[in-house]
Amino acid sequence: MITLTDYGFGPNARNQIAAAADPSPAGAVAALETFYYALNQRDIEAMAAVWSPDELAQLNNPVGGILRGGAEAVALYRRIFDSGMRLVTFGDAVTYQQPTAATFAGREIGTYAAPDRPATPLEIRTSRFFATTGPPDAGYNSTTTAASTTRTRSAPTRTPSQCPHSDRL
Repeated sequence: MITLTDYGFGPNARNQIAAAADPSPAGAVAALETFYYALNQRDIEAMAAVWSPDELAQLNNPVGGILRGGAEAVALYRRIFDSGMRLVTFGDAVTYQQPTAATFAGREIGTYAAPDRPATPLEIRTSRFFATTGPPDAGYNSTTTAASTTRTRSAPTRTPSQCPHSDRL
């Protein structure tokens, strides 16, 4: 199933790691929300819980390049968390749902603020892939993430709430 959804997972996202154990599509959405909770709260334990420990889990990121292994992805997020505050909201996403996997392709809009620099607006295109990779009750983990180059917003952009097809939801 393919849908367009404005998730709005940002600074108010919740840690839904227990709900991510649900093998239904709701479990994949819970894993996605947990990722944004971890990112916005700089919660490294929640970030580690949502990433697959598989050595082939992959993170493609303009900050850290291409990294393989859930532990490597978590280590990059630890460095990001230590370098400054990043507040991001995920929305305007096309969701590709399969029986044991989901891909969320959308936008992150937010701000990055390092202690010694002015805040920088962010707009990032990102795809997040979650799959059930273990026993049936293991739940969803992130196994692949790809993000485009971060850029400063110089022209008006849509906010997640301006998703043009929200009437289809």
